[in-house]
Amino acid sequence: YEDEQFPRVRFSFPSLSILPAKLQFLFVFACSLHSIVKRLLRDGKPKFISAHGLSEQAIAYILKLLFKIPYMVHVHEIVEWKELSPFNRLLYLFERCALQNAEFLIFPEKERAAIYKRRYDLQVPIHIVYNCPRLGLAGSKIDLRAKYKLPKDSFIMTYIGGIGSANALEFGIEALKEFPSVYFFIWGFGAKKNIAQLRELAKKLGVSDRVLGLEQLSENKWAHLSGADLAYCVYRRSDLRTEHLATASNKMTENIAMGVPVLVNDGEDFKGFVHSNKIGISLKEMSANGVKTALHWVLSHQKERVDMSSRERTLYCEELHYEKQFTPLIGYYAGHFQLVKRKVVGKNEVKSGY
Repeated sequence: YEDEQFPRVRFSFPSLSILPAKLQFLFVFACSLHSIVKRLLRDGKPKFISAHGLSEQAIAYILKLLFKIPYMVHVHEIVEWKELSPFNRLLYLFERCALQNAEFLIFPEKERAAIYKRRYDLQVPIHIVYNCPRLGLAGSKIDLRAKYKLPKDSFIMTYIGGIGSANALEFGIEALKEFPSVYFFIWGFGAKKNIAQLRELAKKLGVSDRVLGLEQLSENKWAHLSGADLAYCVYRRSDLRTEHLATASNKMTENIAMGVPVLVNDGEDFKGFVHSNKIGISLKEMSANGVKTALHWVLSHQKERVDMSSRERTLYCEELHYEKQFTPLIGYYAGHFQLVKRKVVGKNEVKSGY
C-alpha cells in the first residue's frame, strides 16, 4: 500500500548474481527472513504485517509462530502446483496454514476468493478489493503522434505490462497488416526470448515500423497511457491464474482511469465487466482474426469510442480507484489493531491519525 502509515522496508542483494539461478530464490527468502527477524529483535515487533504472494505470506506465518504478530494476506494470483518452480513448490506447502492463520484476506475479485475458500476451507474474513490506481491521475497528456512523428490520422493501440505468452501480443501484431493506420505500442518487461520473437514476427509481417516500444516505460506512464486510442488488455485463459482476472487486472483499471477504451478477451469475466459498463469491446474469438474484427468495429465507431471514454472516467471517479476500494479497509484494520500512523518530518518521527 503506497501510504506513509504503512512504511515499506526494501532489501537488496547485490551479490545475488554470483549464485546459481536455482539457489537465488532460496537465498533471497532466507536473507529476507533473517533481516526481518534481526530488525524485530532490535526495534521491537510491529503490530501488524501486510503480506503479498507466496514468499511474504510464508514469512508472515513464520513470524506469527515465532513472535505472535498478526498479519493479513493480499492474494493477487491463483497459484497451482504444476506451474511452480521447485522452491516455490516448497513455499506452496505453507499456503494452507498461511491463509488459514491470517486475520483476514484480500482478493481482487470474487471468483478467486471462492476458489481459495473451497481449496483450503477458509473461515477467516475475506474482502474483495479491486486492483485500482489512485484518484487524481489526470494530468499532462503526451501526444504520441507528435513525439514519435506518426501520421496525424494514425490510430494508436497500447499495451503495458508483462511481455510473455499469456498476453497474446502476437494477435495484435498480426492484425496490423490489415490496418496500415494502426500503430501498436508495447511497453513492459519480458524475457529477451519473448521480445525477440515479437520483433521477428513484426519483421516477417512487414509491420516493424508500426510495432513500437518493446521495452519498459521508464517515465510519464500515465501521460503515455492517456495518449492512446485503444488499450490492448487481452489474456489467454490458459489456467486458473488467468481465467478470473477482470477486476484483478491493473492493466485494465489503469487504462479505464485514463479514459482509454479497452480491448479484452472473450472470457466471461472480462467480457461481462466491459460490456455491462460499456467501456470497451471484447474479442469474439482468441485469435488474430478476433483482433481484426474488433479493430474494424473500433475504427468505424468514433462516437462510441468517445462515449466509452466518458463512461470510463465516471467509473474511475466513482468506483475504480484506490481511495474507494482500499481506504475503508485500511481504516478498518488500522483501528482494529490500534496501529499508529507515522510521518517523518525532517529527522523527527511524528505520530498522528491512527
